[in-house]
Amino acid sequence: MVRAGLSRDGVPSRISITRSMREAYARRIAMRAPIKRALREAIDALEAEERKDTVLRNPTRIAELKAEIERLEKRIAGVPFIDTYDLRYHQLSAQPQPSNQAVMFCVMDVSGSMTQKPQRHRQAVFPAALSVLGEALREGRVGFCAPPYGCSGSQ
Repeated sequence: MVRAGLSRDGVPSRISITRSMREAYARRIAMRAPIKRALREAIDALEAEERKDTVLRNPTRIAELKAEIERLEKRIAGVPFIDTYDLRYHQLSAQPQPSNQAVMFCVMDVSGSMTQKPQRHRQAVFPAALSVLGEALREGRVGFCAPPYGCSGSQ
């Protein structure tokens, strides 16, 4: 088994803490940004309203802005520190292991109409096929089976 990147699903023992925290931080920034922008605008509007002369101030507007500021601060505080959506897990995948031993069986059809020469020719083709496999069969064995003539093996 080798590591194969990250996944959103997994078991708790395979959690990637650093990646999960990075995802949570990015999500908090993204979710709070428009709320903070609206909060900044509400605070600026409240300060502008309070800077006005006492005769020109609108007390209902000031109360509305304070309520809006309080509501926005609660929304910012309501953004969770970490969510299940943020969790990332190390993923494992099975990597095939090459086999360094193999057996190649060569079965030849020997019919009555086939003479000795074509049979020997076909026996020569099988080692050529083995050489094509190359280094994959370093310790391979080749055996030829032709019923009328018996079986012969070579290494």
